[in-house]
Amino acid sequence: GNTGSRQARSPNSAGSNEVHACRPHQAQGGKSMKTISLKFDGYWREAKKDHIPKVSGIYCVYACSHNPDKKTVSIRELIYVGESLDVHERLASHERVRDWEKRLRYGETLCYSVAEVGSGDRVRAEATVIYRHKPPCNTECTNRFPFENTVIKTSGMNKFLDTEFTVFTKM
Repeated sequence: GNTGSRQARSPNSAGSNEVHACRPHQAQGGKSMKTISLKFDGYWREAKKDHIPKVSGIYCVYACSHNPDKKTVSIRELIYVGESLDVHERLASHERVRDWEKRLRYGETLCYSVAEVGSGDRVRAEATVIYRHKPPCNTECTNRFPFENTVIKTSGMNKFLDTEFTVFTKM
């Protein structure tokens, strides 16, 4: 019997070997309140997502309707928030696209917005936005916030995101 070497897997791991930031044992990020400013660019439709920049940052996934005559998109719902060292690459082959598409209504498409954030603040910024807004396809960070108190200021293409909010440590 090899019983000693079995690895426990959480039900949320779904084949991903990333350890998510909202699972640590102690709060991270110094003792003081931190403010992170997020300026979102967008919106890129699914059909045009090869134009998404290759930047370190966080991204929002939305359900939207495209009006080709007016060259506009109407955003209906924030579906998911994520982060990556290279947002372009992450969204090019994201394993959750099918889950996101299940939230679309007839005639809708996925749209994306991106805010550039350096590596030091990216995971914390993502966790703060998820904790505050609880998008339907995010499961991590909706009930725990294992970081020091964080202020987020959003601007630009930030539909359904509050322009300024604070999240306090919640283990």
